[in-house]
Amino acid sequence: MSKIKISDLIDRVISIAKQNNDDELLKWAYLESMGYFSSNKYLSESDKPPKYREIAIEHRDIHDNPLYFTHPQMRDINYTFIKYSVLELEEMSSKNKYFKARDPMILDIIQKNYKIPAAYFIFSSQSLFSILNSIKHEALNRIEKYVNREDIMRESFKINDKNHKNNTLQNSIFVSFSFTEQDKELVDGIIELLKLSGFRVITGEKNPIGSISKSILKKIGETEKFIVIMTKRDKKENRKYTTSSWLLEEKGIAIAYGKPCIIFVEEGIDKNEIGGMQGDDQRLHFTRNNFTSKVADAIKMLKGEVE
Repeated sequence: MSKIKISDLIDRVISIAKQNNDDELLKWAYLESMGYFSSNKYLSESDKPPKYREIAIEHRDIHDNPLYFTHPQMRDINYTFIKYSVLELEEMSSKNKYFKARDPMILDIIQKNYKIPAAYFIFSSQSLFSILNSIKHEALNRIEKYVNREDIMRESFKINDKNHKNNTLQNSIFVSFSFTEQDKELVDGIIELLKLSGFRVITGEKNPIGSISKSILKKIGETEKFIVIMTKRDKKENRKYTTSSWLLEEKGIAIAYGKPCIIFVEEGIDKNEIGGMQGDDQRLHFTRNNFTSKVADAIKMLKGEVE
């Protein structure tokens, strides 16, 4: 059997949950599909990432020196829960490297208890294999009452890689955005500027809303590059904002496909809502007043990659 893609299995679980009106199964599948971020509408305040998403981490200071915490009461500092979507987990696990991340809450605990200027933590891509394996078994256990485990594996893992190879539209960009009236002016502006710069613009318009359809997967897979415009949505208790959960899911798909990504982030969005997997050099923070200039910067970056 070809290599198992857990994201394909989760997509099938979502279909099974809908067919059987199983709200509990549907919620679990969407949390795994989109990640355990507060922008995910399926995540309630009481929901936490499951135990199988916990991994060991190593803290580093501002000089990149490792920090070790051995006191029994500080045991939890050496572990964290990974919130990324299954698509992001698959992409990260495919790279033999260490990833950097920050957790303001953990950094605050370290500062208060140890007076050490911890800067970030690192974790190995290899540590994600156990998470993906646990998600697979959890999915199979949850759908066993509806379908045969072996049948669903054979069906879910018939991956036709030809759909994503040698079929890329030249000089094309998929633009991901929120379909709201308040964002229409931003969206129309960037699409027009991209077209004037010679790019072929592909969007998710005229596709089913509320889930990632096969059409969206195909469109993102066929484009050369990916742009997402993350705009503010709901205000949080910390006075920061969420963004659309569907934008995060489309971003995760683009990253999983290995597409060069540029991520526009409206000022005021909580950085914990953006999701991982992209570097700071791929983010362009904007306001409603300076968006056009930021688009111009993005076009320069895109042309630099094309030429």
